Amino acid sequence: MSGSEAPEALVGALLNRRYRLEAVLGEGGLGVVYRAVPEDGTPRVAVKVLKPEFRNDAEVVDRFLSEATLAQRVEHPGVVRTLGAFRAEDGTPYLVSELLTGHPLTVRMNRGPLPIDQAVRVTLALLSALEAAHQVGVVHRDLKPDNVFLEPDDELGVRLLDFGISRAVEAAGGSARKTKTGMLLGTPGYMSPEQVRNSKDADHRSDLFSAGVLFYELITGRRAFDGQTDYERMMAVLFSDAEPIERIAPHYAHWSAFFAKALDRNVDNRFQSAAEMREALANVATHGRMAAPTFGGDNTALSPAAATHLPVERAAPEVPVVAVPFRSLRLQWVVLVALAAGVLGFLLGLLVG
Repeated sequence: MSGSEAPEALVGALLNRRYRLEAVLGEGGLGVVYRAVPEDGTPRVAVKVLKPEFRNDAEVVDRFLSEATLAQRVEHPGVVRTLGAFRAEDGTPYLVSELLTGHPLTVRMNRGPLPIDQAVRVTLALLSALEAAHQVGVVHRDLKPDNVFLEPDDELGVRLLDFGISRAVEAAGGSARKTKTGMLLGTPGYMSPEQVRNSKDADHRSDLFSAGVLFYELITGRRAFDGQTDYERMMAVLFSDAEPIERIAPHYAHWSAFFAKALDRNVDNRFQSAAEMREALANVATHGRMAAPTFGGDNTALSPAAATHLPVERAAPEVPVVAVPFRSLRLQWVVLVALAAGVLGFLLGLLVG
């Protein structure tokens, strides 16, 4: 393969006498994705070929090929199944995965905000897939609309794509760092603050921040952290808060506590696991509030305006309070003192007599 070919130039190529490239499906930061026909007659597959400008960079090649290994570690129906990593006859790296039908989430978002029930279902599905990845030490690190695929099951068959820049996090607290110095790993506006500052510091909670950003955009049609340039979007993540949901979508005001936690710049104040975030999301969607830890009783954290979405318990009838003028109160005290003096005088008279 030539190092300067356009993506379409490879259409028709046969890789390792196994996969014939049939059409260009899309292009990402590291590779070009093709629809391919296996020579053995099995169903069509997707083939991602590393771009020419990266093929001589050993670190990028290693990280690109590691996507297959990482994705294969995650066993979940919401994660695209990777079939293997290979090199073509000339050494060009490529990945083979199952071929999906449908379109990226971006296509649906371009039509405007999603209804809340659909947005919740999409986000719950993503959190379920992320939970499976995090449990085996895989952090995605580039969750964004382009990496979420909707299959034609009422547009809600959700699949998570592209673990190409993820890294394995070892249980002992170390990390297998495969980031290339100077390369931006992630998408500005969706990256967490810690990922913007130093990509090596991003752990699974960075994915949860991105999930919160994505959900915010799904229901509002607006980016939580926007700007004219990548730099402006990164600065917004570092130093600005997302516009409060109650200001731009008052009918979603009961989600404010959820977003305050999901988009907190302090990673320790955020949701600490995909399971925790998924439970909170489901609770707000169902009950209008996030459940809080219980300490010997019913203790719940209510988001602003949540009370309008909850059943109201009838309180015991209140005794009406009547305001009495000050002068009337003074007269009552005079009468009481006089009566007390009379009673005391009467008792003294009995004792003397």
